[in-house]
Amino acid sequence: CLLLAELALDQKRQGKTVADYIDALHRQFGYFNNRIVNLVMTGIEGKQQMARMLDRMRKAPPTSIGGLRVTGVEDLRNEQGFLGPFKGATDFAARNFLIFRLQDQTRIALRPSGTEPKAKAYVEVCSAPWTPGTSASQWQEICRGVDETTQRLADDFVSTALSLARC
Repeated sequence: CLLLAELALDQKRQGKTVADYIDALHRQFGYFNNRIVNLVMTGIEGKQQMARMLDRMRKAPPTSIGGLRVTGVEDLRNEQGFLGPFKGATDFAARNFLIFRLQDQTRIALRPSGTEPKAKAYVEVCSAPWTPGTSASQWQEICRGVDETTQRLADDFVSTALSLARC
């Protein structure tokens, strides 16, 4: 809270707002939209469905999601990956995590909740940084496109994941 207050004061002294600062960050680094989608699966049957869904996605990951090509899949349970061998049962459970990398620096991660009867999908979509000559209306359209892509990917991924869980 203190840092946010300092930022607000600094921006006010410059005749700007925190929203102006965030917009400048988006323009410099790209506009990002992150969305968490909960796939609720209750009871013992839900736990079995979550396990089935993740197992099937590991064995046969989707080649495209929402019209975007999947360019790579990272399974944190892969002991040859950057996390290496498991350190115990807790480590094994915590690494039940899949990351799907899509074209255009987009990614979707999937993991079961450790405390609730649901799986969580994390969808991240970003734009390229703002380029000189881009008008405010063009930039707004780019940001709106990122938002629409995020929603389309979330909807398609949830549909795919749930169909794998129930079959």
